[in-house]
Parts: sequence; structure tokens; C-alpha cells
Amino acid sequence: MLRVLALAVLLLGYGNTPLWTEEISAELKQQMLQCEQNIAAACLMVGIDLFLGEGTSTNKFKAIEYLSKGCDLGAGLGCSNLGYMYERGDGVKQDYFRAVELYTKACDLNDGLGCSKLGLMYERGDGVLKDVFRAVELYTKACDLNDGLGCGNLGLMYERGDGVDVLRAVKFYTKACDLDTGLGCNNLGAMYVFGSGVRKDTTKALEFFGKACDLKVAKGCENYARLKQ
Repeated sequence: MLRVLALAVLLLGYGNTPLWTEEISAELKQQMLQCEQNIAAACLMVGIDLFLGEGTSTNKFKAIEYLSKGCDLGAGLGCSNLGYMYERGDGVKQDYFRAVELYTKACDLNDGLGCSKLGLMYERGDGVLKDVFRAVELYTKACDLNDGLGCGNLGLMYERGDGVDVLRAVKFYTKACDLDTGLGCNNLGAMYVFGSGVRKDTTKALEFFGKACDLKVAKGCENYARLKQ
């Protein structure tokens, strides 16, 4: 889910020694040069490209180097994507504590994705003591930063948490969907199916399930097909 967490912005090798022997696109070479000049966004993009294998072959070891440099230079998304790698153990040994550190730095840099991911760590108790109230705070900040994942998770907390508030759930699902977060659209569709926080409206439910499906959420496709029967 690299961004889903789309890693993004460059960090390049040290010195003039080639990083590897595989072909590298002209665009990636340019980003690497910019990263050597300590341009954080370039380092982030290089890290993402290396992780995804865009412009060259996949190299997660080097992706970590570039994302780390981007993070050190203040690219919050670099910290988020690096945190994701540590959380999942993708290209590096899984380490929830390190993931929490990186998500915290990302959130402090006002990266919405970092706040969302940190909220999930608190909600689940991964690498930190479980604290749903702190999770809500982090999801709120993420949503304020227009991160759809944060809005969607905040909606879930209000729909299913101890202090159920379906009107707020609808509000945050709506924003998540507006930000093209498929799960938010799917959940909003369900609210219209059951008339939870809104008036029952099959037409609107189909609209939101359809958008969720277009955004590659399988559950949205299933719900759309079921409601159409």
C-alpha cells in the first residue's frame, strides 16, 4: 500500500559510485542528482520509485536509504512510507517500535498519512499502549490534513465506538469518499442502505457503492451487485 503509502520523493547514492548496474531512466537519474543536492522531495520520489521498481529494477534496500534521507530532510511522506516498511517488515526486519517513531515524526511534520497510520498503531496497540482516545485525536488531525484514510477511520470510530455518533460517522465517511478513499465510499453506501444517520436512499447507496468499486474496493463491487438484484 505504498502510497498507500505511495513512497514519494528522492534520495540518492553517496559519492559518485553507481548504486547498481541495472538501467536507470533519465527521470530517475535526474531525481537522484537532485537528492544529492539535499532536495527532500527528490529523495522521496527516488525511494518510491526504487520500492515500486519504476524507472529501474526494484531495490528495497536502496529505497530505505533514500526514504531515510528524505525523512531526515523533512519530507513527512518519506517518514510515513519508511514507517510502513518497518510496520509490515517489507524490505526490512519488522519493528513496530521503529514504525511508531517514524509515523510520529511524519505526523509532527503534518503528513496526514503518518497521522492516520500512527492512529492505527494506537487503536491496535502495536508498538505502543493501546489508546483509542489518542487514536481518535490522530485520526482527527489526519482528516483535517485531508487524508482520506484518517477520515474513514474516524467515521468507523464514531459508528462503532463507545460513544456512537452516526451523524458524525456520516460526516467523516462523506469526506473520506470525497477524498477518493474507497472504503469511506463503501461505508457511506451502507449508511444509506440502513438509514443510519441519513434517510434510507437506495439510489445514493448504489452511487457510493459504485464509486467504491471504481476505486478498486471489492466490497463496494459486491454491495453494488447485491443491491442491484
